[in-house]
Amino acid sequence: MSTIKRLKLYAEVTEASLKNAERWIMDATLLMDNRSFGHASALTRFAAEEIAKAIMCWYVSEEIWPEDNIITKNAFRSHIAKNQAVIGLTFNILWQTQPIEKRTTKGIRKPTDEEIIEAARLCERMASLMEERRKRAIYVDLNSENNRVSTPWEIKGKETKELLRGVEIIFRLVKYYVENYPDSYKEKLREYFSSLPSNVWKTGEIPIDFLQGTDANE
Repeated sequence: MSTIKRLKLYAEVTEASLKNAERWIMDATLLMDNRSFGHASALTRFAAEEIAKAIMCWYVSEEIWPEDNIITKNAFRSHIAKNQAVIGLTFNILWQTQPIEKRTTKGIRKPTDEEIIEAARLCERMASLMEERRKRAIYVDLNSENNRVSTPWEIKGKETKELLRGVEIIFRLVKYYVENYPDSYKEKLREYFSSLPSNVWKTGEIPIDFLQGTDANE
């Protein structure tokens, strides 16, 4: 298969994943109306994972990321990897969609290496927690240590409502990002990511100097 055809497949995955995410959100909303908050929470988390897959495949389809990379491959087989992408890419999108004058407000200092490392670790912990909560929203579980049974219907409406609203916002941001990102910014992203060590795409481990990189929009 030619490179062009393969890239079109990734573009197709992006479009289909966003459509699927939107359906998950709609289904979750129906369950919310039926007060099935646990299962609504689970569907909302599935929507978030599809959003992550969509944007990672968009990076490949636009040749911003190389096709052969472990990060995108994990989007099709790892819940935690997709959760990490939801967190990390959402932060990036929220940053990129802010006006430059707001992002460079006087008095905001550049983060230290230690703070960046801690932020990366926090994203990992958040991703793991998201996976734990996804399972909690689906299954009945026996906690032998605490001698208690946990069920999806223990999840409260307020918690799920906040989650659903957040994922809806992420969905709108990513959809806009995919459909309207300027070509000039795409080219800057290509230059930026192409400067990374090739090992990044094999291991998925991103060096500190990458996390400290300059904004692609500037």
